[in-house]
Amino acid sequence: MLPLTLRKYREKMELTQKQLAEVLNIDRSTYSYYETGKSVPPVETLIKLARIFNTTVDNLLGYEHEDGESVNDDTTVYNKSRENFALLSEEEQSIIMKYRQLSPEEQAKLNKIINSSIDNGKK
Repeated sequence: MLPLTLRKYREKMELTQKQLAEVLNIDRSTYSYYETGKSVPPVETLIKLARIFNTTVDNLLGYEHEDGESVNDDTTVYNKSRENFALLSEEEQSIIMKYRQLSPEEQAKLNKIINSSIDNGKK
């Protein structure tokens, strides 16, 4: 289930294996092994992938709710038509993917830095 899910999320975001591998700081072949099922990503990488894809590790792994419904449905997949992710430059996509790997606390710190930088630029 995981290999197909990873591929589905990656393709929905119109990313290449190389792009994801670069953001994860791994070889493209390593990421390719995740999608072919030759290897399983470590927990840390699963967490990073879930953040990049704006979903949960449960969804990536295909776990089901107690009522038997799959957690992994298309409503949780990154909605590129709404966000127009594919229309962003590669640099912008990379920034977003890296941002999603940060913890909420780290994201808040980065947001403060960005806002401060913008405020200083307006002066």
